[in-house]
Amino acid sequence: QYGGSRILLVEDNAINQEVAVELLKRAGLEVETADDGLQALNVLKERAFDLVLMDVQMPVMDGLETTQCIRENDTPARNENPIPVLAMTANIFEEDRRACLEAGMDGFVAKPVEPHNLFSTLLEWLPETGRASTIAPRKDAPAEAAAEETLQQRLADIEGLDLETGLQNLSGDFDSFVRLLEQLISSFSSDLLQLKSQLTEESFEAARKSAHTLKGAAGTLGLKLIQSM
Repeated sequence: QYGGSRILLVEDNAINQEVAVELLKRAGLEVETADDGLQALNVLKERAFDLVLMDVQMPVMDGLETTQCIRENDTPARNENPIPVLAMTANIFEEDRRACLEAGMDGFVAKPVEPHNLFSTLLEWLPETGRASTIAPRKDAPAEAAAEETLQQRLADIEGLDLETGLQNLSGDFDSFVRLLEQLISSFSSDLLQLKSQLTEESFEAARKSAHTLKGAAGTLGLKLIQSM
């Protein structure tokens, strides 16, 4: 019921951004992205959207400040209504929710993003513009299916990796899951070195943001051990 609607996704974490874009596009939505709040404001000046998905913790300009700017300069979206802004946040404490609402946000999508929760929330705020596209199941050749099953079993045996959660967050797309897992692994060592350097230099705010980014990506892919660090 939301196919064709236009979404602006504001998310600085590359893996979380890619996961959300994939989910939204597979549901027939048009998606543009911004890596921080300042980029988002520039995009909103140029184009109209039906809804904004806004990460709360971002560099340059965070989600709260960005939403305040949107509300101060609201350009009516389709149907002459102010554009809905939904917070994407892992923080579920009442004070965090209150801060989001006071900044002008309309609702919340919990992170890591879970498809059912994402789409049920979108249905509350998006205009009905036609049927969402359906996702055709992939038909693997027998040899490819057997290889995938073997790899899935090997991944399921890894301590600290919740394969079921990771696949659920990607609507069961195993190829995308493996690709994003490899992407995280390739940058993991450098991310940890950066975090260690920030702590050594007592750059605690930078370290907090680095840890938040790493934990967010890990949670999306079901890497529970890293997420709990």
